[in-house]
Amino acid sequence: MHTNLCYELTSPLFDRITWNLPNGKTFTVNVSGNSAENVYIQSATWNGKSYNRCYIDHSDIVNGGTLELVMGNSPNIEWGVE
Repeated sequence: MHTNLCYELTSPLFDRITWNLPNGKTFTVNVSGNSAENVYIQSATWNGKSYNRCYIDHSDIVNGGTLELVMGNSPNIEWGVE
């Protein structure tokens, strides 16, 4: 069980977004294959490393980094099962 605030990863409405954080760092989300049909996350990376969680911790966001999502038109039942 998580004691930290976390956010669920779902189908994004954007292809790329960057937040400039108060601590001078940035949090960026890049999405490839994003479309009205591709609503399922196929895979993800966090700062270049494989990421298999369907959520992200608030502490990770405020420490800055890059989340990359790859979208597809059918569920990947092996992603997000950690």
